Amino acid sequence: GGPQFIAIDREGMIFTTEGANCRIQKFTPEGKFVAAWGDAEDRVGGFGGKFPGFNGPILGPISLCFDDQDHLWITTTSSRIQQFNREGQFLRSLGAGGGTEPGEFLAPHMLVPDGKGHLFIVDSYNHRIQKFWVGPSP
Repeated sequence: GGPQFIAIDREGMIFTTEGANCRIQKFTPEGKFVAAWGDAEDRVGGFGGKFPGFNGPILGPISLCFDDQDHLWITTTSSRIQQFNREGQFLRSLGAGGGTEPGEFLAPHMLVPDGKGHLFIVDSYNHRIQKFWVGPSP
């Protein structure tokens, strides 16, 4: 599979998720390839781990967005929400992983920052949207 979702940073660099290859790709504003990172490992900082709702081989990053500090947030089929810098260095994870309780996710898809330090996450298979504080301390 090819690119699925895109996000553009403050400098105009383009980032894409590529679920089938468990990686993120980075391109210049003109579309020239710059870098790629990621792997199929089922661990913090990796994009592996299968979606718990199916038995099939659905894995990898799903969606991505930049927050107010220009950090990249990425959802994965393994129900991880992870933050990276623009060079692909893992910074932190969010939430408690897969499940149905508050702070847990099942196939989190879209992420949207509100410009006030919050991140809204569409928790697809739990049929809800969850809100998290990810900005600097108030």
